Amino acid sequence: MTDAMDTAGLEVRTLKPADAAEYAAWRRAMLIDSPRAYTADPSTDLGCDQQGVAASLVKEGYALVGAFIGGRLIGSAGVLRETRAKLSHRVLIWGVGVDPMWRGRGVGRRVTEEAVRVARSWPGVRVVHLSVTETQTAARAMYERLGFVAWGTEPCKMIVDGEELSDVYMMMRVDRRGD
Repeated sequence: MTDAMDTAGLEVRTLKPADAAEYAAWRRAMLIDSPRAYTADPSTDLGCDQQGVAASLVKEGYALVGAFIGGRLIGSAGVLRETRAKLSHRVLIWGVGVDPMWRGRGVGRRVTEEAVRVARSWPGVRVVHLSVTETQTAARAMYERLGFVAWGTEPCKMIVDGEELSDVYMMMRVDRRGD
């Protein structure tokens, strides 16, 4: 079976409050599976709380994008608009993740593209930001292929199992001012 056939039934959509339980379990699994990819910790992360996720999904300027195969969540990305007036032109994509069995098949690209589409749909948005841990080279390459550019690195952003990890900050203009 080819990768194209594997993902032929892929559904990518924004999540609804009814998806909160599945997302919270998914988020916890991703934080446990890939501790070097996320600054969050499964024991304290708000994304692992079903009620908190459901409440957030009805807020303006907040969205979760999910990728589903056969009705099962296999990838996600968060989208969060800055609320302060002078910064409301900025959106953060966060928490991008793909189930280990589905990595390398374009799922991360699809959820990130949809996250950017959601950000573009909000009036006044000019830039989309994200960060990626230095060790996540495949993710960074995918973001670059989508048009994100690195603008800085934060050294020693987190420490996992004694290892210092830096984050690379990236951005994409989503208005025409950057053309």
